[in-house]
Amino acid sequence: MAALSSSSSSKMLQAASTPDSSDVPALDDDPDQTAVQEQLGYIPTNYVRVSARNAHGAPVAIQTYPLQGGSRRRQTKAMESMPSSALVGAPFPTLYWLTDPAISKAIAELERHGHVTLIEKELEANPELQAQLLTCHEEYAADRWKSLTLPDQTLLNGSEPHSMPRIKYMLHDSGIAGIDMMKCRSLGAVKCLHTHYAHYRSTLDRRLEAEADSCTPRTLNPVGQYVHDRLMNDFENLVL
Repeated sequence: MAALSSSSSSKMLQAASTPDSSDVPALDDDPDQTAVQEQLGYIPTNYVRVSARNAHGAPVAIQTYPLQGGSRRRQTKAMESMPSSALVGAPFPTLYWLTDPAISKAIAELERHGHVTLIEKELEANPELQAQLLTCHEEYAADRWKSLTLPDQTLLNGSEPHSMPRIKYMLHDSGIAGIDMMKCRSLGAVKCLHTHYAHYRSTLDRRLEAEADSCTPRTLNPVGQYVHDRLMNDFENLVL
């Protein structure tokens, strides 16, 4: 399978960034939740599990539930624009969320140095990579929908209130980073390297599980692979 190229560059300084979300207390007997709380400063309300780990076993990314996530401000805004969210909770399309602060800072540096544009140019010039990324978007959307409980799927499949179809589209049809699947088919756009990398690392762990269970593995995210290669080349002291 073809991969996005990753040329060497000068070492980059890491800058801090902290996501904003409602929080819940970590369970005293759950080391994963304790570790995530130390990384983020809180436990996301829709935390499900650790989905990827670094070489030392610490969390790199978590899986989240597609509803009832985000900051209180975000949830309030969702209820104002999508009244149906009062029934099912605010939609949260990000299935895999990067939690490692050092990796997050490094990826922010990559974004600041224009790598989103570089990746998009490579995608536009390579139909095979576009197809690979499109498959990743489709698998991401399918996995997100399957992670919903049957009662929530039933509510989202309804047509009333009027904003329910909009919420269903966000969770059933949008791709990685909430990208519009129809636009992705022609543009190969990349919105957020953090989200692509969280998907890539989580998919790596799932591929190992699939191999152990003799199941068909998920497609590796080429954008996440590009980011991983850059992190290895440009941040030699970063624990991946």
